[in-house]
Amino acid sequence: MTNKNLFIVCMNNGGSTMIHECLANCENAVVMPRSKLKPNSATSAEGHVNAGGFMPMPFDHDVGAVWSEKKHIFQNVENYNWPKIKEAWNSKWMLSSKWAESGRVLVEKSPPNVLRARMMEEQFEDPYFIVMVRNPYAIAEGMRRRWGRGVQRSTRHWIESSREQIKNIENLNNVIWFRYEKLCSKPDYVKKMIINFIPELYDLSFDVSVSGTHAIDKHNSIPIKITNFNDRQIRNLSNRDICAINTELNKAPDVLKYLGYSKM
Repeated sequence: MTNKNLFIVCMNNGGSTMIHECLANCENAVVMPRSKLKPNSATSAEGHVNAGGFMPMPFDHDVGAVWSEKKHIFQNVENYNWPKIKEAWNSKWMLSSKWAESGRVLVEKSPPNVLRARMMEEQFEDPYFIVMVRNPYAIAEGMRRRWGRGVQRSTRHWIESSREQIKNIENLNNVIWFRYEKLCSKPDYVKKMIINFIPELYDLSFDVSVSGTHAIDKHNSIPIKITNFNDRQIRNLSNRDICAINTELNKAPDVLKYLGYSKM
């Protein structure tokens, strides 16, 4: 039995930290450690942060949090040194006390995986992918609050990322997908889905506290149960904001329908 690679494919502000932290608690799951210099920063455990400059980084290309605006960079295999990336990632996974040569699930998450998941499938032997999507209004509010991106720009990013997610859902070999809202409302359903997908994660539990950046509460890091923040975030949007978001969503009714969302 060899180790399995599991990649979380979820755009920024989409809830990937939540699921990543829960997976990290599984006996057989190995994640990259957070930086000792930034122990409260979930992003310090992301694969692209730990790739040693061997793959594109959003802020290096002036598209922090809106990397879909430069798809051509993130989807160009020539911009990746995969042997070095794998070497860097393995060196991080091996720091875990749970590291073993076989029987482990090596977990990685970086938001731009949305754009490169199909490339990653070519680079890793029989990889697994968990795709998660989230309500566009909550995404837009979170991106404005945390990154200063306007709601229309954030919505365009959501649409472009979601189009790529649909391609991932339909074309990756080993993939499951669900909505953030389903994870929050029916965690047992999602837990069974993941365990059926990867039996090694038999002890997965969402009945835990996870730590990460919860800027909606103006804290850098707080323990918090899995909670759907959509309503609270959407209440931060004005009528003008919602109209601006709808202006963009009007251009993508097919995306909304596919992912099960509707306009406000």
